[in-house]
Amino acid sequence: MFEPALRRLASLKLTAALLIAFGGGVLAGAFEGDTRSWWCEASLAGLVPNLLAALAVNPRLRRQRGLLVFHAGLAALLVLAVVSRMTRFQGQAEVITGEAFDGSAVTVVEEGAWHRRAALAALGFEQHGFRVEYGPHLARGRTHSEVLVAGKALDIDDTHALDTQGYRFVLTPNKGYALIVSWLDERGGAVTGAVNLPSFPLRDWNQRNEWRTPAGEVLELALALPRRVPDDRAWVLDSAAAGGDLVVTVAGAATTLRPGATLTLSGGRLRFEGVRMWLGYRVRHEPLLPWMFAIATLALAGLGAHCWQKLGVRERARGFARDGSGARA
Repeated sequence: MFEPALRRLASLKLTAALLIAFGGGVLAGAFEGDTRSWWCEASLAGLVPNLLAALAVNPRLRRQRGLLVFHAGLAALLVLAVVSRMTRFQGQAEVITGEAFDGSAVTVVEEGAWHRRAALAALGFEQHGFRVEYGPHLARGRTHSEVLVAGKALDIDDTHALDTQGYRFVLTPNKGYALIVSWLDERGGAVTGAVNLPSFPLRDWNQRNEWRTPAGEVLELALALPRRVPDDRAWVLDSAAAGGDLVVTVAGAATTLRPGATLTLSGGRLRFEGVRMWLGYRVRHEPLLPWMFAIATLALAGLGAHCWQKLGVRERARGFARDGSGARA
């Protein structure tokens, strides 16, 4: 009763159509800048019953253990691939020295529908100092970063990522200065925050950013660096040496503030607290990758065993024909 339906479900034409659909979804996501295409998940999910139906209606696949392991592993791998795409997360974060990682400030690059933002918000580590080695002509060397995780200091660099609670933080080349400012309103309230400047030293000529005060006034904040970046010798960018004055431009008029100084503006006062630095990270969450690797290895082992068995049978058949032992009397 169900065999005709199973055979249609196990059709190789359906397999080819689903694979083409998956490839089309990948291409569409790449061109549209959105790799979360539902078409990819749907086509991968469709391949699972297609493979299982092939196992059910084809006794040859079940009799040969190598092929059985390969197809079963492939089906399991497809299931995990769908779940992985639905739960994965990729983003970018800029963490300021002396402050804790803020999950709400992460720029989302890719996020599955089943990813839990609460897990990202619960992450806790504090960024301590970092240093970046440079050669002449801004040849970037190694980056060394110190973070505090659960009270334990860890050193990470370009080849050693930070793994915590299922998330991986990988250093990027991006880093720069952060202006720490406080807004003092007319009622005596105060709020302190940071304004990150463009990446340094890549954009050392453009260390400025716009900021809108709580009163609605737009300011241009620029950092007056104490010294220029050396171009003809090796040097080190050390976050502990962050410093400089703040240049505030309002309606074309510029005012220079040293740390601790204030500027009266419409609706309140701006106080310059000082300069810190921020460091860029790529944030990834793909908890099923180890399982996918293990199952893929098992499936390939099954395929290899099947091929080895077939090769052995063929070699025995050739030897049988050469020695004439199979000749009939």
